[in-house]
Amino acid sequence: MATARIKNCGESWYHIVSRTAFQEFKFGEEAKSMFVDMLRRVAYFSGIDVLNYCVMTNHFHILIHVPEKREVPEDELLKRISALYGHDNAEELRRRWLELRKHRMSGKMAEEQASFTRRMGDISPFMKCLKQRYSIWFRHHSQGFAGTLWEGRFKSVIVQGEAGALSAVSAYIDLNPVRAKIVDDPKDYKWSGYGAALAGDGAAMRGIARVFNPDATAKDFTESALGLYREILYVKGGDAIDGEKVKQVAKEKGKVPLPLLLRCKMRHFLRGTFVGSAEFVEDEFQKHREHFSVGRKKGARPIGRCEEWCGIRLCTARKLRTGETA
Repeated sequence: MATARIKNCGESWYHIVSRTAFQEFKFGEEAKSMFVDMLRRVAYFSGIDVLNYCVMTNHFHILIHVPEKREVPEDELLKRISALYGHDNAEELRRRWLELRKHRMSGKMAEEQASFTRRMGDISPFMKCLKQRYSIWFRHHSQGFAGTLWEGRFKSVIVQGEAGALSAVSAYIDLNPVRAKIVDDPKDYKWSGYGAALAGDGAAMRGIARVFNPDATAKDFTESALGLYREILYVKGGDAIDGEKVKQVAKEKGKVPLPLLLRCKMRHFLRGTFVGSAEFVEDEFQKHREHFSVGRKKGARPIGRCEEWCGIRLCTARKLRTGETA
Protein backbone atom coordinates (compact mmCIF):
# COMPACT_ATOMS: atom_id res chain seq x y z
CA MET A 1 0.00 0.00 0.00
CA ALA A 2 1.32 3.45 -0.92
CA THR A 3 2.28 5.66 2.00
CA ALA A 4 0.16 8.75 2.62
CA ARG A 5 1.44 11.84 0.88
CA ILE A 6 2.72 14.56 3.21
CA LYS A 7 0.84 17.78 2.50
CA ASN A 8 0.15 20.96 4.42
CA CYS A 9 -3.19 22.59 5.00
CA GLY A 10 -3.23 26.25 4.06
CA GLU A 11 -0.55 28.20 2.24
CA SER A 12 2.32 25.98 1.06
CA TRP A 13 5.09 25.67 -1.53
CA TYR A 14 6.01 22.41 -3.28
CA HIS A 15 8.60 21.02 -5.65
CA ILE A 16 6.86 18.36 -7.74
CA VAL A 17 8.40 15.82 -10.13
CA SER A 18 6.86 13.12 -12.30
CA ARG A 19 8.38 10.76 -14.88
CA THR A 20 7.07 8.81 -17.85
CA ALA A 21 6.59 5.06 -17.45
CA PHE A 22 9.90 3.19 -17.66
CA GLN A 23 11.30 6.50 -19.00
CA GLU A 24 10.44 5.20 -22.47
CA PHE A 25 8.17 7.96 -23.73
CA LYS A 26 10.11 10.90 -25.07
CA PHE A 27 8.42 14.27 -25.37
CA GLY A 28 9.20 16.19 -28.53
CA GLU A 29 8.96 19.95 -28.99
CA GLU A 30 5.19 19.98 -29.63
CA ALA A 31 4.56 17.72 -26.64
CA LYS A 32 6.64 19.92 -24.32
CA SER A 33 4.89 23.08 -25.50
CA MET A 34 1.48 21.48 -25.00
CA PHE A 35 2.47 20.40 -21.48
CA VAL A 36 3.39 23.98 -20.54
CA ASP A 37 0.10 25.26 -21.97
CA MET A 38 -1.89 22.60 -20.09
CA LEU A 39 0.05 23.28 -16.90
CA ARG A 40 -0.94 26.95 -17.07
CA ARG A 41 -4.62 26.19 -17.65
CA VAL A 42 -4.91 23.54 -14.92
CA ALA A 43 -3.01 25.77 -12.47
CA TYR A 44 -5.37 28.69 -13.17
CA PHE A 45 -8.40 26.47 -12.63
CA SER A 46 -6.90 25.13 -9.39
CA GLY A 47 -5.94 28.57 -8.04
CA ILE A 48 -2.29 27.49 -7.89
CA ASP A 49 0.63 29.76 -8.75
CA VAL A 50 3.40 28.21 -10.89
CA LEU A 51 6.70 29.79 -9.83
CA ASN A 52 8.94 27.74 -12.11
CA TYR A 53 9.00 24.61 -14.26
CA CYS A 54 11.13 22.56 -16.62
CA VAL A 55 9.77 19.99 -19.08
CA MET A 56 12.37 17.42 -20.08
CA THR A 57 12.04 14.55 -22.56
CA ASN A 58 10.79 12.00 -20.01
CA HIS A 59 9.97 13.96 -16.85
CA PHE A 60 9.02 17.37 -15.56
CA HIS A 61 9.70 19.59 -12.53
CA ILE A 62 7.39 22.30 -11.21
CA LEU A 63 7.71 24.68 -8.27
CA ILE A 64 4.30 25.86 -7.10
CA HIS A 65 2.68 28.06 -4.48
CA VAL A 66 -0.65 26.94 -3.03
CA PRO A 67 -2.41 29.93 -1.41
CA GLU A 68 -4.73 29.76 1.59
CA LYS A 69 -8.12 28.35 0.60
CA ARG A 70 -10.82 30.96 0.14
CA GLU A 71 -14.32 31.22 -1.18
CA VAL A 72 -14.36 31.52 -4.97
CA PRO A 73 -17.04 33.95 -6.27
CA GLU A 74 -19.27 32.59 -9.04
CA ASP A 75 -17.87 34.89 -11.75
CA GLU A 76 -14.31 33.84 -10.92
CA LEU A 77 -15.34 30.18 -10.78
CA LEU A 78 -16.80 30.42 -14.28
CA LYS A 79 -13.60 32.05 -15.57
CA ARG A 80 -11.57 29.18 -14.13
CA ILE A 81 -13.94 26.62 -15.65
CA SER A 82 -13.70 28.41 -19.00
CA ALA A 83 -9.88 28.23 -18.90
CA LEU A 84 -9.94 24.46 -18.42
CA TYR A 85 -13.13 23.27 -20.12
CA GLY A 86 -13.75 25.99 -22.69
CA HIS A 87 -15.99 29.03 -23.03
CA ASP A 88 -19.05 27.10 -24.26
CA ASN A 89 -19.09 24.78 -21.25
CA ALA A 90 -18.71 27.71 -18.86
CA GLU A 91 -21.60 29.58 -20.55
CA GLU A 92 -23.79 26.49 -20.36
CA LEU A 93 -23.12 26.25 -16.64
CA ARG A 94 -23.82 29.97 -16.19
CA ARG A 95 -27.25 29.56 -17.82
CA ARG A 96 -27.99 26.42 -15.82
CA TRP A 97 -27.15 28.09 -12.51
CA LEU A 98 -29.35 31.07 -13.42
CA GLU A 99 -32.24 28.66 -14.01
CA LEU A 100 -31.60 26.83 -10.74
CA ARG A 101 -31.56 30.15 -8.89
CA LYS A 102 -34.75 31.22 -10.64
CA HIS A 103 -36.50 28.00 -9.54
CA ARG A 104 -35.24 28.37 -5.98
CA MET A 105 -32.89 25.42 -6.25
CA SER A 106 -29.85 27.17 -4.81
CA GLY A 107 -28.89 24.05 -2.89
CA LYS A 108 -28.48 22.09 -6.13
CA MET A 109 -26.48 24.97 -7.63
CA ALA A 110 -24.20 25.14 -4.59
CA GLU A 111 -23.64 21.38 -4.81
CA GLU A 112 -22.59 21.64 -8.46
CA GLN A 113 -20.27 24.55 -7.76
CA ALA A 114 -18.72 22.65 -4.83
CA SER A 115 -17.87 19.77 -7.20
CA PHE A 116 -15.45 22.20 -8.87
CA THR A 117 -14.19 24.19 -5.87
CA ARG A 118 -13.28 21.13 -3.81
CA ARG A 119 -10.67 20.33 -6.50
CA MET A 120 -8.98 23.69 -6.00
CA GLY A 121 -6.08 24.59 -3.71
CA ASP A 122 -4.84 21.00 -3.33
CA ILE A 123 -1.85 19.45 -5.13
CA SER A 124 -3.41 15.97 -5.43
CA PRO A 125 -6.44 16.88 -7.60
CA PHE A 126 -4.26 19.45 -9.40
CA MET A 127 -1.73 16.80 -10.43
CA LYS A 128 -4.41 14.20 -11.17
CA CYS A 129 -6.13 16.61 -13.56
CA LEU A 130 -2.88 17.69 -15.22
CA LYS A 131 -1.53 14.19 -15.78
CA GLN A 132 -4.86 12.71 -16.90
CA ARG A 133 -5.64 15.48 -19.38
CA TYR A 134 -2.10 15.40 -20.76
CA SER A 135 -2.25 11.60 -21.14
CA ILE A 136 -5.43 11.94 -23.21
CA TRP A 137 -3.79 14.53 -25.46
CA PHE A 138 -0.62 12.45 -25.78
CA ARG A 139 -2.56 9.32 -26.81
CA HIS A 140 -4.38 11.24 -29.54
CA HIS A 141 -1.17 12.71 -30.91
CA SER A 142 1.23 9.77 -30.65
CA GLN A 143 0.86 6.98 -33.19
CA GLY A 144 0.92 3.51 -31.74
CA PHE A 145 0.92 4.70 -28.10
CA ALA A 146 -1.10 2.59 -25.67
CA GLY A 147 -0.92 1.88 -21.98
CA THR A 148 0.23 4.02 -19.10
CA LEU A 149 2.10 7.23 -19.78
CA TRP A 150 3.25 8.03 -16.24
CA GLU A 151 5.49 6.11 -13.88
CA GLY A 152 3.43 5.79 -10.68
CA ARG A 153 2.74 8.68 -8.33
CA PHE A 154 4.34 12.07 -8.57
CA LYS A 155 6.98 13.04 -6.00
CA SER A 156 6.48 16.15 -3.90
CA VAL A 157 8.64 18.02 -1.40
CA ILE A 158 7.39 20.83 0.84
CA VAL A 159 9.63 23.88 0.38
CA GLN A 160 10.03 26.76 2.82
CA GLY A 161 8.28 29.81 1.40
CA GLU A 162 11.33 32.06 1.72
CA ALA A 163 13.63 33.34 -1.03
CA GLY A 164 16.60 31.26 0.16
CA ALA A 165 14.94 27.85 -0.17
CA LEU A 166 12.74 28.77 -3.14
CA SER A 167 15.63 30.21 -5.17
CA ALA A 168 17.77 27.11 -4.55
CA VAL A 169 15.04 24.75 -5.74
CA SER A 170 14.14 27.06 -8.64
CA ALA A 171 17.78 27.17 -9.81
CA TYR A 172 17.99 23.38 -9.53
CA ILE A 173 14.95 23.12 -11.81
CA ASP A 174 16.34 25.53 -14.42
CA LEU A 175 19.72 23.76 -14.46
CA ASN A 176 18.14 20.42 -15.47
CA PRO A 177 18.90 20.80 -19.20
CA VAL A 178 22.45 21.96 -18.36
CA ARG A 179 23.07 18.86 -16.20
CA ALA A 180 21.66 16.73 -19.03
CA LYS A 181 24.08 18.45 -21.47
CA ILE A 182 21.23 19.56 -23.72
CA VAL A 183 22.29 23.21 -23.50
CA ASP A 184 25.31 25.02 -22.07
CA ASP A 185 23.25 27.96 -20.84
CA PRO A 186 19.85 27.61 -19.08
CA LYS A 187 18.48 30.60 -21.00
CA ASP A 188 18.63 28.53 -24.21
CA TYR A 189 16.09 25.95 -23.04
CA LYS A 190 12.67 27.36 -23.90
CA TRP A 191 10.62 24.75 -21.99
CA SER A 192 11.83 26.06 -18.63
CA GLY A 193 10.69 29.02 -16.58
CA TYR A 194 13.96 30.93 -16.97
CA GLY A 195 14.20 30.32 -20.72
CA ALA A 196 10.57 31.37 -21.22
CA ALA A 197 11.00 34.45 -18.98
CA LEU A 198 13.97 35.72 -20.98
CA ALA A 199 11.93 35.18 -24.15
CA GLY A 200 9.30 37.56 -22.74
CA ASP A 201 6.68 35.14 -21.40
CA GLY A 202 4.76 37.19 -18.82
CA ALA A 203 3.60 34.25 -16.71
CA ALA A 204 7.16 32.86 -16.49
CA MET A 205 8.52 36.30 -15.60
CA ARG A 206 5.97 36.73 -12.84
CA GLY A 207 6.63 33.22 -11.49
CA ILE A 208 10.39 33.70 -11.06
CA ALA A 209 9.87 37.19 -9.62
CA ARG A 210 7.60 35.60 -6.97
CA VAL A 211 10.46 33.36 -5.87
CA PHE A 212 11.83 36.53 -4.26
CA ASN A 213 8.63 38.48 -3.58
CA PRO A 214 5.22 36.78 -3.24
CA ASP A 215 3.40 39.86 -4.54
CA ALA A 216 5.66 40.45 -7.56
CA THR A 217 4.39 41.07 -11.08
CA ALA A 218 6.01 40.35 -14.45
CA LYS A 219 7.40 43.89 -14.41
CA ASP A 220 9.34 43.08 -11.22
CA PHE A 221 11.23 40.34 -13.06
CA THR A 222 13.24 42.78 -15.16
CA GLU A 223 13.40 45.50 -12.50
CA SER A 224 14.72 43.40 -9.61
CA ALA A 225 14.44 39.60 -9.81
CA LEU A 226 16.42 39.04 -13.02
CA GLY A 227 19.71 40.28 -11.60
CA LEU A 228 19.31 38.25 -8.40
CA TYR A 229 18.40 35.11 -10.30
CA ARG A 230 21.17 35.39 -12.88
CA GLU A 231 23.67 35.63 -10.04
CA ILE A 232 22.26 32.45 -8.52
CA LEU A 233 22.46 30.56 -11.82
CA TYR A 234 25.84 31.72 -13.06
CA VAL A 235 28.07 33.15 -10.32
CA LYS A 236 30.49 31.41 -7.90
CA GLY A 237 31.75 29.02 -10.55
CA GLY A 238 28.53 27.06 -10.76
CA ASP A 239 28.55 27.17 -14.53
CA ALA A 240 32.22 26.29 -14.94
CA ILE A 241 33.19 23.52 -12.53
CA ASP A 242 32.62 19.95 -13.63
CA GLY A 243 29.95 18.04 -11.70
CA GLU A 244 32.25 15.07 -11.02
CA LYS A 245 34.80 17.39 -9.43
CA VAL A 246 32.09 18.87 -7.21
CA LYS A 247 31.11 15.38 -6.02
CA GLN A 248 34.74 14.57 -5.29
CA VAL A 249 35.14 17.71 -3.16
CA ALA A 250 31.99 16.82 -1.22
CA LYS A 251 33.26 13.27 -0.74
CA GLU A 252 36.49 14.65 0.71
CA LYS A 253 34.45 16.54 3.34
CA GLY A 254 35.18 19.96 1.91
CA LYS A 255 32.42 22.57 2.08
CA VAL A 256 30.87 23.22 -1.31
CA PRO A 257 28.91 26.32 -2.36
CA LEU A 258 25.34 25.39 -3.24
CA PRO A 259 25.63 26.82 -6.80
CA LEU A 260 28.15 24.03 -7.44
CA LEU A 261 25.99 21.35 -5.86
CA LEU A 262 23.10 22.48 -8.07
CA ARG A 263 25.18 21.27 -11.02
CA CYS A 264 24.91 17.73 -9.62
CA LYS A 265 21.79 15.62 -9.40
CA MET A 266 20.47 16.01 -5.87
CA ARG A 267 17.86 13.69 -4.38
CA HIS A 268 17.36 16.18 -1.51
CA PHE A 269 15.08 18.33 -3.66
CA LEU A 270 13.07 15.27 -4.74
CA ARG A 271 12.95 12.95 -1.73
CA GLY A 272 13.91 15.12 1.21
CA THR A 273 10.23 15.58 2.24
CA PHE A 274 10.88 19.20 3.31
CA VAL A 275 13.45 21.76 2.10
CA GLY A 276 14.38 24.87 4.05
CA SER A 277 16.17 26.11 7.14
CA ALA A 278 16.77 23.80 10.12
CA GLU A 279 13.97 25.56 12.03
CA PHE A 280 11.51 25.16 9.15
CA VAL A 281 12.29 21.46 8.66
CA GLU A 282 12.07 20.83 12.42
CA ASP A 283 8.65 22.51 12.58
CA GLU A 284 7.36 20.52 9.60
CA PHE A 285 8.78 17.30 11.08
CA GLN A 286 6.84 17.84 14.30
CA LYS A 287 3.69 18.77 12.36
CA HIS A 288 3.85 15.51 10.38
CA ARG A 289 5.38 13.35 13.14
CA GLU A 290 3.19 10.33 12.33
CA HIS A 291 4.96 9.83 8.98
CA PHE A 292 8.33 9.12 10.63
CA SER A 293 9.65 6.32 12.85
CA VAL A 294 8.88 6.43 16.56
CA GLY A 295 12.60 6.40 17.42
CA ARG A 296 13.34 9.47 15.32
CA LYS A 297 14.26 12.36 17.64
CA LYS A 298 15.13 15.25 15.32
CA GLY A 299 13.84 16.24 11.92
CA ALA A 300 16.42 18.46 10.22
CA ARG A 301 19.25 16.90 8.21
CA PRO A 302 21.75 19.35 6.61
CA ILE A 303 22.36 18.90 2.88
CA GLY A 304 25.83 17.35 2.89
CA ARG A 305 28.63 19.84 3.53
CA CYS A 306 26.82 22.62 1.75
CA GLU A 307 27.63 26.18 2.81
CA GLU A 308 25.00 28.71 3.79
CA TRP A 309 22.73 29.90 1.00
CA CYS A 310 21.06 33.32 1.18
CA GLY A 311 21.63 33.39 4.93
CA ILE A 312 20.37 29.89 5.76
CA ARG A 313 21.91 26.43 5.90
CA LEU A 314 19.55 24.33 3.79
CA CYS A 315 18.24 21.13 5.36
CA THR A 316 15.84 18.33 4.51
CA ALA A 317 14.11 15.66 6.59
CA ARG A 318 16.08 12.78 5.13
CA LYS A 319 19.80 12.07 5.03
CA LEU A 320 20.60 11.51 1.36
CA ARG A 321 23.77 11.47 -0.68
CA THR A 322 24.50 14.19 -3.24
CA GLY A 323 24.96 13.06 -6.82
CA GLU A 324 22.30 10.35 -6.88
CA THR A 325 19.85 10.11 -9.77
CA ALA A 326 17.26 12.89 -9.60
